[in-house]
Amino acid sequence: ANYLREAIDSALNQTYDNIEIIVVNDGSCDEGKTEEIALSYEDKIRYFSKENGGVATAVNFGIKNMKGEYFSWLSHDDMYAPKKVEHEISALSQVEDKRSIVSGGHKVINSKGRYLWRINARKIYSSKELSYPLFILFRSGLHGSALLIHKSHFERVGVFNTSLPTTQDHDMWFRIFRGQNVIHTPYYDVISRSHSEQDSKKSRNEHNRECDSLWTNMGEALTDEERTAIGGSPYLFYSKTAEFLRNNSAYFGAIEYYEKKATEELSKSYYKNNSIEEVLTESEVLFACSSKVAKSFINDLTKKQTEKRRIAISLKASEDDYWLKNSAFLLAETLSDIYDVLLIYIGKSENRHKSDEKSYTEIHFPVDSFSAKGFAHLLIFAKTEAYISVYNNDLLHLETLKILGRLGVKTFALNFDTYFDAYSSTKLFSQITAKKDCLREATVAVWNDKISASQYSLTNNNSAYIECPIKTKPAEKTNRKKSLISACDFLENGDALESVLRLFSKLLCDNPGLILSICGPHNLSEPIPSDPRKSFDALIKLLHIPSESLRLSESFNEFEQLFSEADINIIIAPDKDLRSIVINAQSAAVPTVAVNDLAVGEFITNDYNGILVPQNSLEQFYDAISDLLNDSEKLLKMKENAIKSAACYAPSIVENKWQKLIEESFNADENSVNEFLRNNYIPVLEESDELIKYRTQMYERFADLASAILLE
Repeated sequence: ANYLREAIDSALNQTYDNIEIIVVNDGSCDEGKTEEIALSYEDKIRYFSKENGGVATAVNFGIKNMKGEYFSWLSHDDMYAPKKVEHEISALSQVEDKRSIVSGGHKVINSKGRYLWRINARKIYSSKELSYPLFILFRSGLHGSALLIHKSHFERVGVFNTSLPTTQDHDMWFRIFRGQNVIHTPYYDVISRSHSEQDSKKSRNEHNRECDSLWTNMGEALTDEERTAIGGSPYLFYSKTAEFLRNNSAYFGAIEYYEKKATEELSKSYYKNNSIEEVLTESEVLFACSSKVAKSFINDLTKKQTEKRRIAISLKASEDDYWLKNSAFLLAETLSDIYDVLLIYIGKSENRHKSDEKSYTEIHFPVDSFSAKGFAHLLIFAKTEAYISVYNNDLLHLETLKILGRLGVKTFALNFDTYFDAYSSTKLFSQITAKKDCLREATVAVWNDKISASQYSLTNNNSAYIECPIKTKPAEKTNRKKSLISACDFLENGDALESVLRLFSKLLCDNPGLILSICGPHNLSEPIPSDPRKSFDALIKLLHIPSESLRLSESFNEFEQLFSEADINIIIAPDKDLRSIVINAQSAAVPTVAVNDLAVGEFITNDYNGILVPQNSLEQFYDAISDLLNDSEKLLKMKENAIKSAACYAPSIVENKWQKLIEESFNADENSVNEFLRNNYIPVLEESDELIKYRTQMYERFADLASAILLE
């Protein structure tokens, strides 16, 4: 009621006499002050009181009870200039169509009546722009109280939508303006008050969400002809509207919608006309990268034409995780039988996978040009329908996953690490919260081990277990010396290297001619963990291991060759890569003797395709390996079983699982996809003592790490 009297007085003071003033009290809670003010005007106004139902219900009530031909809405906190209606009727008298809508300018004042600014569409837009009625709705300058509307329009499109608490006006103007004649007057005949008690300011978050829907729905409702009339072309309509919203609103959902549509229109134009110039002009705005980077990306993109649906797999090229990369390359190869696969390296080009013939398209994207939003729009430009992120421990990659999901791309967070890795690694610890949020928003969070998939599914609905694809290449291993192999990142696990060397020295005494291959990063000049005064080189000499008995490879690049020549794989300590090492060993028909850890126990069945040894028991490692070396029949049987175990990682099987998952995501809604996952992709693990023990160990590591970080 604090501004009501000024509003009513401004209506009564109109120089145009033939008007009726309807005041609707929408259940105000001001101890009767509103009603008292309204009734004080007696028969000068028509007063109605109703239960509170929101602005739209009050305005609709007024429309229902109006007797005149034209409608003008005045909020209780705004005012009319005296000649407001006179100017509007005068404008109507100059046109033939008396149902034309009249729109004028407005001034803005604060709660104390102090002038702030003014807006009139005729002063800021050209006659050509204003000749199209919807133009002003997609820019600024329109005020609902500055309109005069013929009552027939409500009969044509209906009244205000009561389900829209804060955007019912803009929704109405959109419906009314389409296809109609709008007259813009040069006057500022509405005084609009900006103050803290306005409903849209009281519930800003709700208002922004409602505006996101409003602007998205308006954009969707238009035809290309209408978009061209507003912006010059569909692309310009979307890009200019996105720019307008970025500069003038916090409607982030709507901004993403218009940016996405602009990118899609640019893509349509490019593929239709095969002209890259317009794309390069817009590259910095849409893709947040230079025209040079955009051109390189698009040139790589169009090297191969295909009708298959396109999916993108992103890979952090600078990451030195050999097993992750190798699995990503094979996944790209596997899925390219069904889809048009883009394997995108983010980082230095020298880290690209070396292969003469590829069934997928490789694209390099420099890390210094990487913006999550820009990269996401490049993928939209490339008509990407599904996105698989294989590095989910980096904030930029995680943000890309989220943005693409919001833009309608089906997203798959493929985790080569385990669920617990982030809880026991200083490097990954800081990303835990961001990673959990992004995985939750992904269409599916895919895990390569059953324990992780099962654990994650306890608190999330989008979990899936799919094996890594592995090519099986068993080699003939007859008429040669027996050979052991131990693969590990020994730079991070020096204890494992020392233990393997000591174990091998003992085995060598009983098996002259035995060979040990050390595969993985190592430095023999580094001190051994048990005695910093001795290096690994010195230890080898002390253990009397001849150089011809050792094969050393400081990277995993030679693993295929080394595994093809090995008889037994040794994993002497838990390691982040043990899963990949075990299944690659199995694919080469190499059984594994490994420390008994639940994570590796998922892939090794004791005395079937390998042997599990208690932790910290070098003697039992010796006994297990000696037994296999001395029992050729048992070793041969275990090799046969190893290759059988690797069958579930065959590319054709993995391809089938991925295809079913991706196609389900394309064709079903979120709830249906989650149900599909529960029924087909989430393993059910028995709550064994080993599983409980493993979880406890992981959480203890997490607690230790958290305590150490807090102490720092």
